[in-house]
This record gives sequence, C-alpha cells and structure tokens, in this order.
Amino acid sequence: MIHEIVSSDVELARGMMDSGRSDTEILAYLASRSVEPAKAAQLVDDLRHGRKPSAQLPFELRPAAPSAVGGPRTAGEEAQSAKHAHRKRSGSGKHKRSAIPWWFVILLGITALALGYLLLGPGSSAPTDAINNEKHEIPPAPGK
Repeated sequence: MIHEIVSSDVELARGMMDSGRSDTEILAYLASRSVEPAKAAQLVDDLRHGRKPSAQLPFELRPAAPSAVGGPRTAGEEAQSAKHAHRKRSGSGKHKRSAIPWWFVILLGITALALGYLLLGPGSSAPTDAINNEKHEIPPAPGK
C-alpha cells in the first residue's frame, strides 16, 4: 500500500472541495485510500489556503544510465547494477505478447482440417466415378 499522497489523491481532494464536500468527508475518503491522517490533513489545509501540495509519484523515475551507451560508471551506478543483476541475467524482461491467442490458432487449424475433409474427403469421389464410368442410366420415358 502507498501511504504517501500521490497526484491522484490531490486531484480527488481538489475535486471534492470544488463540489462542496466538507473537510471531514475529504479526510475520511483519503483515509480509506490508506493516506496517513496527518498527511491528509496537511493536504486539505494546503488546498484550502492555496498552497501547492507536495505529492509523491506512485513510482520512481530514474534517468537512463550512461553505461547503457557505453560511458563510464559511477560508484552509485555500480551499486544499482549489483542490486539488479538478476534482472540482466534473466533476459530482457520485456516479454512481447502475441496479438493472436494460442487457442484461436488451434481453432483455425481444426476448422481448416474439417473443411479439407468435407471438400476433399471420400464422399466426393463417388459421383465423379459414376460419371466417368457411365454407370448411370437414363430413366425410360413416361408411358413406355
């Protein structure tokens, strides 16, 4: 759980204030989102008095490491590299999903086999053989 105030909490509190909600309602809702009560009260106070609230990003943004392009590494980057060494060994870590699910491919294969059997199966050769061997007879004319 995130116990810090994130930007969505700020937007939520601002929207609730604009809609005329009381401070206790806003604090209760922020508490239900696992925001610490003291930080929630500070957020409401900052918004009421026009101060810019301090919000944390829900994730940490890191700049691209210079080592990715072959530059020298600093001691901090070496520590980060050692900390996340298992990620580099396990491959790229970015698995691309296929656009077509596996079950759909199997279903198409089964459908193609069934159509092939119906169109080229043994039932279609009998009328062709009868025509080629002239085994069919012309029925007699009516009344004869």
